[in-house]
Amino acid sequence: MNKNLLIVVIAILIIVGIALCAYMIINTNDVPSVDAGTTLAVVGEGSVSAVPDTATLNIGVTTIGDTASNAQSQNSADMDNVISALKAMGIADEDITTASYSIYPQYDYTTSVGVIVGYEVYNTLSVVLHDINTVGDVLGAATAAGANTAGSIDFSSSKADELYNQALTEAYAAAKEKGQAMADAAGMKIKGLVSLSEGADYSAVYAKTTMSYASADASVPIQTGQLTFTANVTAVYSVK
Repeated sequence: MNKNLLIVVIAILIIVGIALCAYMIINTNDVPSVDAGTTLAVVGEGSVSAVPDTATLNIGVTTIGDTASNAQSQNSADMDNVISALKAMGIADEDITTASYSIYPQYDYTTSVGVIVGYEVYNTLSVVLHDINTVGDVLGAATAAGANTAGSIDFSSSKADELYNQALTEAYAAAKEKGQAMADAAGMKIKGLVSLSEGADYSAVYAKTTMSYASADASVPIQTGQLTFTANVTAVYSVK
């Protein structure tokens, strides 16, 4: 009985194996191939520039108190005012995030041993703006509400993937044109594309600026500049 079962199992495995081999052969024949032979490899680069549509601001409040508790209380009150001002500008809760919070003691080193004379509290927000035309007004409103520190402003695009794909398209077009030019110069003809790969040095250059507050009640002038997305592709052609 066991011997008969073993024979049946072996027969089924053989049938399955034959079917798999036939499937692989059929699908392999359906895929067009290019005999590599002599090949020509070229690299193409494409770049796309665009005006940013999103800005990320770093806005903070720094306070000093004789005790850590006093410094924290003052900082919290000032930051509450800043957040209220940001929301009054139409900025959503999800676009306002605490980026950092720290407390440091202040020392008096006039004596041989440093003595703590107070505490400094830093509280920084990361604020995302989807309308870059409001950047100056938001900075002015935040300053008027109590913000007294600021970091860099990063400009980006919500269409980054789309823009990069455009750069890829331009990169391939450049590679194709370069390949044809090289083949013509060498007296060869391109038979077909053997392989096409994306370069590893993709880059997106984002605009950035650093702010300092000169006024607590005026809109801050901002220059957004442009973003540049660069892509590289490597194309290998079969030539004769």
